[in-house]
Amino acid sequence: MSKYFIQIPALLKPEEMLQLDALLSTMEFIDGKATARMAAKNVKNNLQASVDSDNLLQVRNIISGALSTSPLFNIAALPKNIIRR
Repeated sequence: MSKYFIQIPALLKPEEMLQLDALLSTMEFIDGKATARMAAKNVKNNLQASVDSDNLLQVRNIISGALSTSPLFNIAALPKNIIRR
């Protein structure tokens, strides 16, 4: 593993993983080019959750909750805020 990446073991609880799996399996994913600007449209090649997805807020809340309560994440990243887009 790269020295620039830190693994956070058990960041998500098993029940959170199951909940995320269920939420993600029903979400709509769209072409990433839809949100790309200028030259990025030519190279962006991914699918991303539609911002209109009802499940997106729940997914974000689960992940940001796990990050905000992780001592390792908070020590390593020193986040002032976690911005949700």
